[in-house]
Amino acid sequence: QMNAPHGIFVDRNSDVFVTGYYGPTQKYDAHGNYVLAFAHGDPPDGPVYFHNMTGDKWGNVYCMVRAKSGYQGDTKDVSIAKYNNNGDYVTSWAFSTPEHEETTCTVDDDGKVYALFTSKKELGVETFEEE
Repeated sequence: QMNAPHGIFVDRNSDVFVTGYYGPTQKYDAHGNYVLAFAHGDPPDGPVYFHNMTGDKWGNVYCMVRAKSGYQGDTKDVSIAKYNNNGDYVTSWAFSTPEHEETTCTVDDDGKVYALFTSKKELGVETFEEE
C-alpha cells in the first residue's frame, strides 16, 4: 500500500525506497519484496507532508519535509529529515527562514546536503552538514 508516492531512491545494494506524501517511506529489496516502513506522517506536531527524497553513498535516506512544528524531539520546523538504511531517525535540518519551502536535495560524497528552496521572493540553495 502506498499513499501518493512523491520520491524514490535506489541505494548501492539495489534496495528501493519510496516516500509517500503523507508518509511512510517504504523500503523494498532488489526483488521488490517489502522490507520495512519508516518516516511516518505525524500531524499536528510532526511532519505533515513528505515532498521528495534522495540518498547518499552510505544508503542513508533524506526526506524533504513540510512540517508544522517539531519532529522527534526537535523544537523547530524541519525541512530535511535523515534516516539510516534501516529507517532509524538520524537528524534533521531546517531552512534558514520559514519562508523557504523545499523542492529537492542531493548529497555529495562527503555527506554535505544541497537543498533547493523556493519562496515568494527568491529561489536558491542552502547547504547542511552533520555537526
